[in-house]
Amino acid sequence: STFNAGLVLEHRRGSLAETIALAEASQRALLAAVQAIPAGDVIRDRGVRSPGGRRVTIAMILSAEASDGRKHAQQIRDFAESRL
Repeated sequence: STFNAGLVLEHRRGSLAETIALAEASQRALLAAVQAIPAGDVIRDRGVRSPGGRRVTIAMILSAEASDGRKHAQQIRDFAESRL
């Protein structure tokens, strides 16, 4: 998507290895932050709604992040296989 392409341009580094290392560090930081959240807060409704009116919770955001991560991991695997 155009949004993702913009992020790639903004965060691209000199090498693929450097980009992967930064992505991994970001993922580790996210996991550390999530582990610090009290369990009850993960599903707590704090009244935040999406523009469409859908309830937004930490659990929902994490689920979307995980889904996005799986999608991008598959895209990377597909790209790597196409280069063989």
